[in-house]
Amino acid sequence: MSLLTDVADAVVAELNAGSFGQEFTAARLWNPRRPLTDLSTLRVDVVPSQPSVQTEPADRDVFQNDVSIDVAVRKQADIDDTTVMDALADLVEEIVEHFQHTKLTDQPHADLRSTEILAIADAEYQHTKRVFFAAATLTYRVHTDGS
Repeated sequence: MSLLTDVADAVVAELNAGSFGQEFTAARLWNPRRPLTDLSTLRVDVVPSQPSVQTEPADRDVFQNDVSIDVAVRKQADIDDTTVMDALADLVEEIVEHFQHTKLTDQPHADLRSTEILAIADAEYQHTKRVFFAAATLTYRVHTDGS
């Protein structure tokens, strides 16, 4: 498998093994677009971010690869219910905090370099679609040899 899919699969495994304030089953996708009927339950999708992998030499025969993965949290919700929307925003922060304190079991040589939360707060989209949507970008550094 590719480095990108290996890290993404490790993130999915970690999410599904973790304990969070809301229940979900994470899945890795290449195309996170879903019909709204699929968003009646909480969705946590792991997708390659942009840029997905940035590589540069670290040493003579070693490369450092920064692999970026998005964890998208989406759910159809009453966007006027602050309690519901706050709980979903809290879940995104909880996911980020989890990865800030946890190594990827399936990719133990991947070191978390940065996290970024992207609150997708397009008022028109939320109003017409009635969907909470936010994503966290996790960037891991993985060293590989040049052979």
